[in-house]
Amino acid sequence: MLPTSLVLVDDRSLRCVARSVASGDTATIRLTGELTGETTQVLIQNVRRLLAQGCSHLRVDLGEVDFVDARGLAAAVVAAKMAHDVRAEFGLVRPSPLIARILDAGGLALLRRDIDD
Repeated sequence: MLPTSLVLVDDRSLRCVARSVASGDTATIRLTGELTGETTQVLIQNVRRLLAQGCSHLRVDLGEVDFVDARGLAAAVVAAKMAHDVRAEFGLVRPSPLIARILDAGGLALLRRDIDD
């Protein structure tokens, strides 16, 4: 079972918190700040860790992300592929209108999920 709340990283540019939701096989990674070249490895490392712990439903909450660059978009694709490879569900949830437009422009609209928090 995943911990109910675990701060995985907290620095000036990105805060990443994994939190189990409803059961031990579901986790939400909540990001705050910017998802850019400097912070993408934080996301990838934590997706890898959660999937290795048996997470089969993984959400990345973008509700408090205020900027995503091309490397951030690439990290979302890598994270989705990692989840797909172990047959886990993956989705980007709660993007702001600006981040949703960036995702759409980057061809990642299919990774967006409308999931109630």
